[in-house]
Amino acid sequence: MSKGPDQQPTALPGKDLPRYAAVRQMLQDKILSGEFPLGHQIPTELSLCAQYNLSRKTVHRAINQLVKEGYLIRKRGSGTFVKFKRSQQQKNLIGVLVSLNILGIGAYDQILQSIKATAEEQGFQLLIADTHHDTRIACEKAVELNKRKTVGTIFFPLQNLACEDTNLQIISTLRNAGQHVVVADALISECNDPEVSYVTSQNRQGVYELTQYLIKKGYKRIAFLSSDPSYTVSDREAGFRAAMEEADLEIPPEYFLKLASFHAKEQGIQEIRVLLAMRKPPEVVICLHDLIALNIIRYCKENKIKIPGDIAVAGFDDLDHSSSIKPSLTTVKQPLSTIGEQTVELLIEKIKGKKAHASHIEMPCELIVRKST
Repeated sequence: MSKGPDQQPTALPGKDLPRYAAVRQMLQDKILSGEFPLGHQIPTELSLCAQYNLSRKTVHRAINQLVKEGYLIRKRGSGTFVKFKRSQQQKNLIGVLVSLNILGIGAYDQILQSIKATAEEQGFQLLIADTHHDTRIACEKAVELNKRKTVGTIFFPLQNLACEDTNLQIISTLRNAGQHVVVADALISECNDPEVSYVTSQNRQGVYELTQYLIKKGYKRIAFLSSDPSYTVSDREAGFRAAMEEADLEIPPEYFLKLASFHAKEQGIQEIRVLLAMRKPPEVVICLHDLIALNIIRYCKENKIKIPGDIAVAGFDDLDHSSSIKPSLTTVKQPLSTIGEQTVELLIEKIKGKKAHASHIEMPCELIVRKST
């Protein structure tokens, strides 16, 4: 129902959040508080648009996110209903502290979907707290998870190494409230809590083996497209440098580039232009992750640059499109679904008292050789 001329739109909480995130937060709060109980039909998208003076796209995005997270379910022809079972909140509720900004970066999508599926199979529900990759918001969300009485939390740390103190503070906040904690996709070496566990990939070894393969294939001028310092970036860079040094190959500074854009569809485009314009361009470029490599392959095809004839390309992750793009992408395969499964299973073991001490599960990667090299 639309508002009359004298009615003002209701103000949304979370004024510092993007509008869709504020809608998501408002609906999640109503579900967790019991105001919207299991089976309750939430207001329609149009009524929420009118009540909060929002676009249909904004409301639709917020509801879709809650459907993905398992709080809501859409029933064709009937509406959208609460799926979350609040009665199990104390003993069966697991928190996931993650920046939803990283979704759309294929590796994280697959890990999070695996976490959700594994938790549901084990009879646990997820409470996803969005850090927005912001230090202040991340700390606030850790406190919020404690208030919601999650029994354990999976923490995707803020990846920038400058945020290490914040990551340590978040872990301390969760642990001081008696929560079990498993850190996903990073090893925080400065954390001294013996009860905190980690699930990561062998990032360093994966890039080391990829670089070794390229060297054995005869490539000598090898470029590396990287990003701002982070746990994952540092490990992958270290693997590249180790293999190059072992082969006595120089890494010219101009061959080691950091991404100029944070927009997924643009990453790698400016950098490949720079590399190809050099007087002595590299023979092959190793990309920090597959999305960069896929962008480069598409750019080269559009500009009639031959791969691997003019320049070879390699990535890291082995996303779905990496095998189907032409030419198919040489990459390092991360066991993404297994990482998600292991993260949940390790946390549940700790919740049930089966794991008294920390574990660091480092999942092996696999070199996948295809036609781009």
